[in-house]
Formats: sequence, structure tokens, C-alpha cells
Amino acid sequence: MVHRRTCMKPVVCFLGMLCVAAMCFAQEEKGEEQDNRKVQPHSIYDEWMPRWVLFGGTGITVPAPPDGNADTSDSRQLVSFGGAFEFGLSLELSYLGLTYNKFNSGRLLLSAGTTFPVAAKRIRGTRFELPLTVGYTRMIGIVSGNAVNFGAGMDVILSDYKGIRFEVRDYLKLSGTKEHNIAFRVAFLSLFED
Repeated sequence: MVHRRTCMKPVVCFLGMLCVAAMCFAQEEKGEEQDNRKVQPHSIYDEWMPRWVLFGGTGITVPAPPDGNADTSDSRQLVSFGGAFEFGLSLELSYLGLTYNKFNSGRLLLSAGTTFPVAAKRIRGTRFELPLTVGYTRMIGIVSGNAVNFGAGMDVILSDYKGIRFEVRDYLKLSGTKEHNIAFRVAFLSLFED
């Protein structure tokens, strides 16, 4: 069992990072020459370009009782890592462990969905995108079942073929005992070069 305050630290840190990113998107740069190039969500970093995504991170699992009043004293810390192949659609293979020292207590996740940018902006020559993700997940392991996954993040485009993604993803288990498996991940993106 993880104390409520311990579980909330990664959530608060990640939400703070997303708030700062949102403020950067909304704020006009003052005192500097504006970049007049129009940023299109489908330009160099086209969502339909095939790319590999390797990720890792931490998170929490929280029961989702039918009455909506989750008891956070039953929350447990998670470790998450895996990879995905994205080409407009996303195919993901990942591991979600319930503890850092007992990997056999975790679950293998097979996910299919879509990841698409909802906003893009260039700040001081660096391109940023805000992608949303939604899809279906099959959990395999000690606790198997069907789930939906959804999340949001921020992509930092380092070059035409490389980038970094900061993301929060929730795998909501629907079959059996319902629970939220919230993962905070950092991913490396690599596009296929011509």
C-alpha cells in the first residue's frame, strides 16, 4: 500500500509540467521577432509518417469503484516500459508492473489505437506538439482483462527524424475489478529516414 501523498507527487508534478507547456503555447513572445512561418500539424512531423516509440516511466494504480469514490489507500506504485509503432494508428507492446522489485506481478499490455496532434507551435526554433491518444488494450498476466487507454502529452521535436514525448496515459480496466492504471512516461521518438 502506498500513502496517498506519495501517490499524488508524480501526478502533481506532471500536471504542473503540462500547465507550463500550455502557458507557453498561449503566451505571445514579447520583445523578440516573431517566427512568421506557419506551423502546420501535418508538416515535417506528419502523424502518418511511420515511427518507433520507446518509453519508460512510473505511475499509480487506483481502484475505480462503481460509486465513483475511490479509496486512494488501495493505490499502488507502478513501473511502465515498452515500445510502439505509430503510423497514424498505434500498435503498442508494453509492461505494467505493480512493484519495482517484483516484475512477475505485472501485466503485458497489447494496445491498438491512434495518436494525433491537436496543437503545434514553434518556439525559438524548436517545434512542440500536443498529441492525444485513445485506443483499446488487452491486459495479459495475473490480472487479465479488457481496457481502454487514453492520454495526452507534449512532443518536443529535436530534428526532422527525432523527438521526445512527455505523456500521461490511463489504462482503464473494464472487465473484472475496474481500476485506473495511470502511467507517467518519457518516450524517445524515431522516424524512419528516407
